[in-house]
Amino acid sequence: MNPLEELIFRSEYLEVFLRRGDPSFRLVTFSEMGVRANGQHWWGAAVARTLGLSALGFVAKAPNWFPASAMRDALAAPAVRDAIAAIPRRVSYGFSMGAYAAIKYARALGTEAVVALAPQWSIDPADTKGVDWRFGRHFDRALNEGMAITSDDVVGRVYLVHDPRERFDHWHAERIGAAVRDAETVKAYATGHYVASALASSEAAGEIFRAALAGEHGRLQAAVARQRRGWDRRASVLARQAAGLRPSAALRIARRQLSASGAEELEHIYHIAGQALLRRGLLSEAADCAAALDACSPGSFLATDLQAEVAFRAGRVEEALALARRAVELAPDRPGPGVRLASFLRRAGRDPAVTAPEA
Repeated sequence: MNPLEELIFRSEYLEVFLRRGDPSFRLVTFSEMGVRANGQHWWGAAVARTLGLSALGFVAKAPNWFPASAMRDALAAPAVRDAIAAIPRRVSYGFSMGAYAAIKYARALGTEAVVALAPQWSIDPADTKGVDWRFGRHFDRALNEGMAITSDDVVGRVYLVHDPRERFDHWHAERIGAAVRDAETVKAYATGHYVASALASSEAAGEIFRAALAGEHGRLQAAVARQRRGWDRRASVLARQAAGLRPSAALRIARRQLSASGAEELEHIYHIAGQALLRRGLLSEAADCAAALDACSPGSFLATDLQAEVAFRAGRVEEALALARRAVELAPDRPGPGVRLASFLRRAGRDPAVTAPEA
């Protein structure tokens, strides 16, 4: 481990790292759900090291959304308490799950400003009410009861950095904005939910932190805009977002700019565009899209799922059911294939409860 850094707290749910550096302010980071505590690494370390910042890094051991009980224990630990008190100016920083925590514990940490990249307001299914299903599987009533962000959680300014065209993230940002008086939106168009990747520049991050501390929204917005325009995945996100509204345009973007970027991006764009074409009743075009998707990613879950929908719309019911069952087998943890199979069975006059395998 870096000699300027040490692990100062560990519990069943999280770890906390201290980094010594520039004493003008302390960066407080929270890990996103893909990062796991292992006693060595913490989210945001690369930025803090490059900029020479003092930092406190909270790292979750699982996608647990930093339970309140675990955070209380961490913040009560003498080493953590002393680290917080040592530098009075603090900026909380996180992405997605980490952005949620950066806002949720802003008052407890006494942060002057929060830079929250694509945060959630809550992952409690009772709060999201079926609007955002992405993270509900991680909700644990014993750990996360009453976890929605409220005005009582926050002191100082909160900057909600997200793509307004990303439906789920915008929904959460609106609810955080309604709950938190000093929350301000920072628009990061054409980044989707990948805003952290789009802003992965230490120089840009430093400008963002300084602007947040100064309360300069326009300066912060300009720094985000400059960085995201040069992001190499911008065309991919634009194509994904266009696919549901203008599938033909999205496919032109995909074929022209993404042919060398690997199958995964093209696969999602073809699937979204194919579904949009089906909604418009353009069966032939959707079939072409399904064929292109299968050529791009043969036998994949998304290719099989779209082929099933095309076959059902074309009246090839048995073929559609076989493909839909195969999609369920390929992606047993995804709700979509099971829901689609059950829909096919109902529309074919069969009993989904008897015939459909569990999704």
